[in-house]
Amino acid sequence: MNELATLLNSLDLLSPELRKTGKVESENFFAIRRGIVADRGGEIDKRKAAIKELTTCRAMAQHADFSVAEEALLENVVSDATACSASIP
Repeated sequence: MNELATLLNSLDLLSPELRKTGKVESENFFAIRRGIVADRGGEIDKRKAAIKELTTCRAMAQHADFSVAEEALLENVVSDATACSASIP
């Protein structure tokens, strides 16, 4: 699985967890960026910016009071976004 597919998969795992616990704003943040990243016909600069935002969103776990499980899923998103960012020219 390539870095982009791995990142999208991680985002797909995080969203339902956030939805279950009513963290709508956090879920929306990730859903919007997922849509941008997944849009293969979209502007490359927008996709890069969305991935960059995903590499720096760890603090959201504290501000949104993430559970341990949600934090672990967020860590996967951040790690996968970092790997994806490194692979984009």
